[in-house]
This record gives sequence, C-alpha cells and structure tokens, in this order.
Amino acid sequence: MKAHLDGFCFMKRFSPPTQFDISPDSSDSAPEVALPAIQRREEASGKDSGRLVTKRLIGIASVGCLLGAVFAVWWMRTAVKENVAPDPVAVVTAPAREAIDPTVRSSPDVLADQLDVIELGVVKITSKGPGTDTTLGSGFVVDPAGLVATNYHVMAEATAAEAVFKDGRSYRISGYAAVDVDHDLAIVKLDSVPVDLKVLQLQYDNDPRQLSPVVAIGHPHGNVFSPFDGIVSRIVSTSELPQHSQRFLRDYLRSNADHRWIQHTAQISAGNSGGPLLNRQGEVIGVNTWVDREAELSYALHARYVRNLCEAASADVTPLKEHARQRVVVREMLAQLNAGSLETLAEDCAKMKWLPQSDADYGKLQQLAWAIAMVRLPNTLLDQGGLTEAERERLIATADRVIAQLRERRWDGVGHVTILNEYASKHIHRSMAGVMFFGTVERTVTGEGGTRGLLMQLAGTEQMLFLPLDGSLFDAEPGTTCLVLGVNYDGKVVRYGENPLRLITAPVIASRSFVPLP
Repeated sequence: MKAHLDGFCFMKRFSPPTQFDISPDSSDSAPEVALPAIQRREEASGKDSGRLVTKRLIGIASVGCLLGAVFAVWWMRTAVKENVAPDPVAVVTAPAREAIDPTVRSSPDVLADQLDVIELGVVKITSKGPGTDTTLGSGFVVDPAGLVATNYHVMAEATAAEAVFKDGRSYRISGYAAVDVDHDLAIVKLDSVPVDLKVLQLQYDNDPRQLSPVVAIGHPHGNVFSPFDGIVSRIVSTSELPQHSQRFLRDYLRSNADHRWIQHTAQISAGNSGGPLLNRQGEVIGVNTWVDREAELSYALHARYVRNLCEAASADVTPLKEHARQRVVVREMLAQLNAGSLETLAEDCAKMKWLPQSDADYGKLQQLAWAIAMVRLPNTLLDQGGLTEAERERLIATADRVIAQLRERRWDGVGHVTILNEYASKHIHRSMAGVMFFGTVERTVTGEGGTRGLLMQLAGTEQMLFLPLDGSLFDAEPGTTCLVLGVNYDGKVVRYGENPLRLITAPVIASRSFVPLP
C-alpha cells in the first residue's frame, strides 16, 4: 500500500491548477476574479470576442476535467487490482509454510533441546567385586518401578553390579526381572528407586525410515554419557547379514535366533552395549548391541524385543550370579576362597546338621560343594585365583578333612536324601552351580580312548547325571547310593539310550568327592 500512497502523492503534486475548477458555486464571478488577464482582452475586443474566449475557456476546462476523470479512473482501477486481488498461490502457500517450516527447521534440534532430560534415563552399568569397578556397558530406564533394559552380554559379566546416573548417583542392581539370552536382552531392577526417575519411551510399532536421523548414547571407552548421531541405513534380519556377521553372532551371542536389527551409522564402541538408539523425538527405537568395524556400521536390536521382555518382567528378581558367565563366577568365588573361608563354611553346614531348611541354607552347601570340587579336581580353574603353592596345599588339606568328617557321619537315608535332592534338583542344570546331592549308581561306562564315566540317578527322581571319572579309581556296584559334592562345571549334557527318538539327557557333574552310604 505504501507504493500506492506514494503514487497518489506524485499525482497530487502535478494536478491541474485551481483556476481550471468549474464548481457550480463560481458560475460568473469566479472567472472575473480568478482570470484578470482574460478580462482585459475582452474589454479590448468587444463583447463577441469575450464570448468566444469564454467558450474556449469552458471547452478547455471541460477537456481538463475529462482528462482528470480518465486519469482518476485509471488510478483507481490500478489500485484496486494491486490491493484487492493478491496472487491466489500466495494465499495457499504462505500459511502452509508458516505451519511446516518451523517444524522442519526445529526437528533436528528437538532431541538436542531435550538431551539433558533424556540422559537422566540413561545409566552406566559397572561391575562391583573384590577390588574392581569396571564399566560393563550402558542401559536405560523402562519402568518407574526401577527397571533398566540392557544387553544380556553386559550383565553376564558381573555377579554384582551398580547403575550410575549422569549426576553421579549410583544404585545397586538387585537382579534380573527378566532375561532373554537368545535375543541378548536383560531387564534388571534397581534395589531402590530415585524419586526423579526418568523413564524413556519406546517406539516399537513401526520400523524407523531409512535415512532418518538417530542418536546413540553410551559410554564408549570410558567417555561417559556421550551422544553420537547418524542415520538409519536399513532394517535387516540376521539371515540377511553377510556370512561373517552371522557367524560372529552365533558364536558371540550363542543364539541361532533371526534377530531384527536397525543398521545405522551412529558411532558405537565398547561401553555403548545396552544403550539406547533414539529417534529425533527422543524415543528409544533400539538397543545398541554390536558393530561391524570393517563396514563401519552399527547395529541396534529392535525395540519390539524390549517391549516383549518388559511384559514378561517379574516382581521377583533372580540373582545376577544365576546368569553370569562361567569365568565370572569362577573369578569371584576364587577371590573369596581360602582355607579359613572353607573351614567356616563347613562349620556352618555342620551346625544345620547338613539338613537345609531354606534356599539360603542350601546356598551354603552349594558354596562348600563348589569349593571342595574345585580344590580336589585336576585341571580346574583354581590357578585363576592367584594362589600361592602354600595356600593351595592348605586348601587341599582342609577339603580332605571335610570329606573325612562326612564319611564318619551317620545319614538319615530318608530325611537327608529327600530334602537335599529336592533343593539339588533346582540347580543341577545350571552352569557352574555347586551341588550337594545323593545319587544312586546305575553303571560305569567307558568311552573312546579309555575315558570313564559314571551314570548316576538323582535318588528319588528320574533325573540322570553323568560324572566323568577322569582316571579316578572310584568304582561302585550298581544300586549304591552316594553323597556327592560336585559342580556343574560347564553346563554340558550327555544324551544316550537305545531309542534315538527318546534319548536320556544327563547333565555333566564334575566331582572327586563321593561318600558311599552304608
């Protein structure tokens, strides 16, 4: 409108002078007053010439008025065209740009604006042990009850662990609320819940779009709470990965599951495992799990598996030791093993008359059985404990004394057998579990190369067990019942039987401590 006003001023400045106005109120006198020069010419030439001049002036004035009217009509039409009828495309597109452009411009910054809040829901998981405080990986809060999601392979490296938040507060992890080994996932529970706990939201209904931006948060190589951005490369199943990647996953995860992976370019390294992969709305779309260094591609397990595991979470937690890797359990127990601790365990078991009344009681029997098995078995992992030769000899002497005491004891064939085996049946299949039980000898078998083993039935049950004899001279008549202190050393089983469709499965129990009952 300003351009039009300027035009109007321009036209006003150069409008005809006022003496050409022919308003009705100036019929006769106005020309005489306004035009003195014309009056003098009329007096000199007479009345006729005066009339002629007047007619000419009237004609000129009429022409001027006509031109002015035409000019005014042109200006008004121009003004109306420019001000009343704007471009219809602008009417449609301008509001649309105002509605869309701010979102498009700010979308990449939504996550950045909320990053401080989102990081309150991310934790660093550390192992706690004798003289150790090692970062194992990352996790994120999925439930206000204090549930944290992470990779199973992160938690499998600890028998005791803590979750550390960005502000430095740390909380002990009491155990597993749910675990899915095949999909390398775990839901663990904090022993106490912060009042300001931040729960991260899962986005699992849809696959993220290719090339959409993502951010991985974790603790790569000790760089705690570090975000790295990238894009989604593709969504891929394990069976669609290159052969070398498939082999790696089978070996490392010990699973043949056809996982659903989000392949992305956000940089992840050791310390990122179990941490969240976020979209730009700050939602968790996956769990960062592994990386292909050669291809420089990162892989996050789809959030749908986290949702499924959250639905299976239990209020009763399972101790971390239950699912810890063998070497981790051995390392912890060896660090606590010495002749004095073995003597104390034996005294505690003797006080309960070797008859457990609770899981805690049987736990002490398990610890004693594990320690004696590790001490008396050849080629065990005992050297990992860093024991001196003198310490090893004291341990062996203590274990031998305990076995001698057990041989001299009179056992209640019904009470002890029934109660001990009831507890043992719960742990007999678990790798690295110490077990104390009564077994009935079925037969001794000899395998290739002269290796010998003992097939034994868990007394009072149909469960069969296989005990490698490793050159031991122990022989017992079939039907003999023995008290056995051993360990499920590596979780292996043997299958045997005449019917290949109905093979008998027997866990392998390592032991050199047999106490035959009279």
